[in-house]
Amino acid sequence: MIISVTSRRASPGATTVAGLLASWWVEDGASRVIVEADDGGGILAARWKSAHGLTWQPGLIELATLSQPDVPGVLANSQPIAEGLSVVAAPPSPGQVINALDALGDDGAARLASVANLRVFVDCGRLTKRSAAIHLARRSVVTLIVCRPELEEIYAMLAGVVELRDAGCQVGLVVVGEGAWSATEIADQAQVPLMGVLPRDPKGAGVAASDGLVRSRRLERTALGRAMDDFTTSLQSYCSVRQRPVDQYAPGVSPATISRDGPPRGHSGPGVLSPAMQAAFAVDRSEKGWRGSVDSKISTNGAGYE
Repeated sequence: MIISVTSRRASPGATTVAGLLASWWVEDGASRVIVEADDGGGILAARWKSAHGLTWQPGLIELATLSQPDVPGVLANSQPIAEGLSVVAAPPSPGQVINALDALGDDGAARLASVANLRVFVDCGRLTKRSAAIHLARRSVVTLIVCRPELEEIYAMLAGVVELRDAGCQVGLVVVGEGAWSATEIADQAQVPLMGVLPRDPKGAGVAASDGLVRSRRLERTALGRAMDDFTTSLQSYCSVRQRPVDQYAPGVSPATISRDGPPRGHSGPGVLSPAMQAAFAVDRSEKGWRGSVDSKISTNGAGYE
């Protein structure tokens, strides 16, 4: 089973969500692996070198060469960071990441999704239908779009929902923090299930960053850690009944037929802001000079998380 995590603008916490989900996931007999699949190049080997001694080999390149993946094969090409939890880190070169993901392709993603007793959590970065990670997202039980309740991000997220659905992805929403728009209102506007709401918790983010996103007692005591309990439980329940039909995992059988270079198909779903949101977006854009939070980054030094 694969669960993919992405964002569409700024850095609302997709990497953190993917890592913490893998750390919080409890399932008897299942191995968990975090796969870094960001077209922009890998960062986990550098970010978690101090916490886990992580490097990018073995990693994504080696995983892409597995012709018949199974749990031992996947674990042999990953690096353990906690009991039952491993990381498949990507190289820092965008070209190498894209080549590896293209080599994995849809057949490789389908085989990976069908491995029994393996739970794969994919950090897709900023995913589009042209991203090399789209094969993994399309084979996922759900692709989680992480979004802060800010108009620029909501606007980008709505377009992302349309695009990813058009590419054959099952999309869910994770909202980080509080704002003028409630998480339920945002999910209703996007017409996607609200999978979780996480707090903007600088303390928890700092602990998660220093511990390399591994579940710890001090992280469990933070607001972020407490929220992960409910989020993960809810998502596990959702995934247990929402898995795609087994025949769709067969190599060569796609949940949607689409090329990364092809034109998008028509879609009548979400993508247009409600009149109230449009009005607020116009005011927000004017007052902020069309900067808002778009140019800001949430760091992992205790001020937020990425």
